[in-house]
Amino acid sequence: MKKIDIHAHILPRSVSDAYNNNQKWFGTSIERTAEGRTLLLTGKRKNAMSTPEYWLDYKERIPLMDDAEIDVQVLSLNPQLFRDCEPLDVAIKATQSVNDEIADAIAKRPDRFKGLATLPLQDAEASINELERSVKELKLSGFIVGSHVDGQNWNTPYLFSILQKAEELGAFILLHPFSTRANNIMPDFHLTNLIANPMETTVAAASLIFSGVMEKLPKLKICLSHAGGYLPFAIGRFDHGYNERSEAKENLKRPPSDYLKSFYYDTITHSDSGLKQVIDIVGIERLLLGTDFPADMAVKNPIKWLNSIDGLNQEQIDMIAGNTASKILIN
Repeated sequence: MKKIDIHAHILPRSVSDAYNNNQKWFGTSIERTAEGRTLLLTGKRKNAMSTPEYWLDYKERIPLMDDAEIDVQVLSLNPQLFRDCEPLDVAIKATQSVNDEIADAIAKRPDRFKGLATLPLQDAEASINELERSVKELKLSGFIVGSHVDGQNWNTPYLFSILQKAEELGAFILLHPFSTRANNIMPDFHLTNLIANPMETTVAAASLIFSGVMEKLPKLKICLSHAGGYLPFAIGRFDHGYNERSEAKENLKRPPSDYLKSFYYDTITHSDSGLKQVIDIVGIERLLLGTDFPADMAVKNPIKWLNSIDGLNQEQIDMIAGNTASKILIN
């Protein structure tokens, strides 16, 4: 059984090339601090990448994977470099560049890497074209998306055709919090990560449920980052709202809790009891190993952690660590 990390990010080599040449990366200015952290400025967005490990070459990741007992990383672009607010021509070139780079890394070490595409999500046709190229030609396993697309939730009508194509192709989708919309109320204490990131994932999942998207696309394979945010723990409130409020049921024939098992969830809870609660609520067959490598909020020794959790047997650990992922990842 191969242990598969479905949540592992890259900083493309083209970013480091742009930095070394004092150029922008498809609209983003790049700076580095004395500690090796990366600062990215894209329009009004300013993001900091937390560790120097983002700058590692692909081959330099492998010893760290070995230390963490990870056999395969599913590579995906760091969300801070999504191009959803850039002009479409820029976004298309950027996403193609990233996807080609990930495919090249996989071709060199197919035993250690799989990959997820990134798409120019401001345009449905361009996204579908790049998704088909990425899956059929580049042999990527699916794609990563943010919790919103330039502020638009995932029930925005034009995005439906992208998800429909993903279901048709069997593509795996990693849904990741992105550029939180709660900055103005969480300026301190890293709360934009600690609170707002799980909130973003919850809003995205709720939008997909209450809009009826998950009802219409029952074979869609979406994994919610960070164990679904607050979704598993808020589902009772969602069901109560469905029972009491007409606007919460206008697109649904069944209560929201019926759709919990329509999603997959990564293991990033940073808590034994939290992970066990998620398993109890959604079912162990919906859990996938994720680390968030190489962020400072990443899970450093995920296999040791899973083996240390009371109440999980070896069969269950194997399901989480790789057996389920190996069944659902195409390519």
